Amino acid sequence: MLGGNFSLRYTPRFEEDLNEIVDYIVFKLRNPDSAMNLVKK
Repeated sequence: MLGGNFSLRYTPRFEEDLNEIVDYIVFKLRNPDSAMNLVKK
């Protein structure tokens, strides 16, 4: 079992990559619901 405190930071590069992935899913695959589900996780 893991103990201790952890923090999570999102880097600017992560945010850029995530935006590109979401755009691809929404516009190329035409599946905005899947894109939103990915972001909610």
